[in-house]
Amino acid sequence: MKQHLFRRAVLVLAAAAALGARAGGNVEFLNITAQGETLSIALSEHPVMTYQADELHFETAARSLSVRVADVTNYSFSSVPAAIHDLQLAGQARLAGGRLFFSGLKAADAVQLFASDGRLMLQVEADDGGNAEASLAELPRGVYIVRTPNHVYKINNK
Repeated sequence: MKQHLFRRAVLVLAAAAALGARAGGNVEFLNITAQGETLSIALSEHPVMTYQADELHFETAARSLSVRVADVTNYSFSSVPAAIHDLQLAGQARLAGGRLFFSGLKAADAVQLFASDGRLMLQVEADDGGNAEASLAELPRGVYIVRTPNHVYKINNK
């Protein structure tokens, strides 16, 4: 069983390295879901993964994460444009008074806000009417990437 889990971990890391190699102006993420929480690791941080005592450890210059292999329920890769010229802008979002407002989404669509280092800072779901709202008041000032199912936005929380 342990050998199977270790092979799975090695495959995840190999896929992450391959994906990072073809980033092409995007920030690439490895997303790991464990115990109902999703951890996102920017591949541009060059994470080093180790396996020890049934745990996966991810180490970057900025942070360290550990997760029990048995708790991992899903993993995926995602890509977020890193430059403003790559962003698709649309009229479905607006920023006013330190709050983000979204419309035109499907019910339960996820809206995710990432820090510039790739950390998932905030996630909300659209209501039955396709609207979502998020407060930036508790977040530090800085540039963030906001991702909806159909669009990506770069915002500056002043």
